Amino acid sequence: MTIVEQPDLEISPADVLRRLRLTGRAFTARPAETMVTALLGELQRERLVEPRASYGCTAVRSADARRLDLDDGSTLVLQRPVAQAARAQQVLAAAWSLGPGIAQAVAQRFRDRRGLQALVLDEIASLLVMRLGERLFAELRHEFAARGLGIGRALAPGDGALALGAQAAVLQLAGADRIGVGLAAGGVMSPLKTATALALVGPRIRRPRRDRSCRDCRSRAGCRLRSDHEAGAVHDVLACG
Repeated sequence: MTIVEQPDLEISPADVLRRLRLTGRAFTARPAETMVTALLGELQRERLVEPRASYGCTAVRSADARRLDLDDGSTLVLQRPVAQAARAQQVLAAAWSLGPGIAQAVAQRFRDRRGLQALVLDEIASLLVMRLGERLFAELRHEFAARGLGIGRALAPGDGALALGAQAAVLQLAGADRIGVGLAAGGVMSPLKTATALALVGPRIRRPRRDRSCRDCRSRAGCRLRSDHEAGAVHDVLACG
């Protein structure tokens, strides 16, 4: 298991406004930029974001397009066929989180009846989770490529190929408890701003042209990030949410 601590996740107000498409009278030009700038400053000043990631690789004993039997005795069943699964030598499981601080700050704003700030801060947190996942998988692909290994598309539990019920297994394979991540009541991950993914690894695994397909996403219809993604922008599995 490997832990990655405090990667650089710097984002600008323009990143937030562009990617989250803040619109309406409350978000016209200068007022929107002023609010987002103030919130980003508070995140840094109060150290509300403590990004950490953990990942681990487990050897595959046998596999076909719908099933992966791992060396640790566990089995992962895929909800739909994944063509490259039969060629996988290892399974990479990763978990990444912003820590509890930013979710607590969002909750406090709701309690203080500052709902607009709470909603914007929550959206900033989701963008940061995605940025953390993008950064993690980019670094892993570079590192593994130097060893002659490809990493396939990131598969998130509950997002098409991998059942939501696989979340506990992915967290265990990733060693998520080492960064303070676990499952709370109802299967919700704790801290809230946390994401996980599973990916196939091997010398014959092709790197995807992009990490996420919006086709099977349950949030596809109302996703503010989808149009950027379909125009070619990076949109990983990492954190719609």
